[in-house]
Amino acid sequence: MAYMTFKTWGYHVPMVFFLDRNWVPRYQATTAFADQTDKYFFWRMIGDQAEIQQPQCVIHIAEAWTRSIKGHPDTAIEDMPITGEFLGLTAFDRDGNEAQRSWRIIRTEGEEYPDLDFPEDSDETKGKRYFFVPVKRALGIKPKL
Repeated sequence: MAYMTFKTWGYHVPMVFFLDRNWVPRYQATTAFADQTDKYFFWRMIGDQAEIQQPQCVIHIAEAWTRSIKGHPDTAIEDMPITGEFLGLTAFDRDGNEAQRSWRIIRTEGEEYPDLDFPEDSDETKGKRYFFVPVKRALGIKPKL
């Protein structure tokens, strides 16, 4: 669904879903981040919700930029050079299972909507999503940092 939503509309709103033990969605949140501080508070709020609701599984869908830290170790994240962008889907459950799928976003001049490349798990889009730490801790999962 994330892939088809992007292909149809040319974007995907960031979304988080909590599923119960029967894989029924019990909570959903969307957002539009104003800045890094807004992201921090949002994920702390989602961690609080996970503590209260105790979902079996968490699913996150969002577009993201990839940035280069090479040559910029003391640079704020928002000032690091952007090297690409992708649509990412991450799912993890309280049993420690985790899966990631990503599609590189392709933008071309003159096209009405951007396109998506084949799904991949490249070094560019694969990695730890540190913003999940409050949610994982609420579910009793020790984050691998």
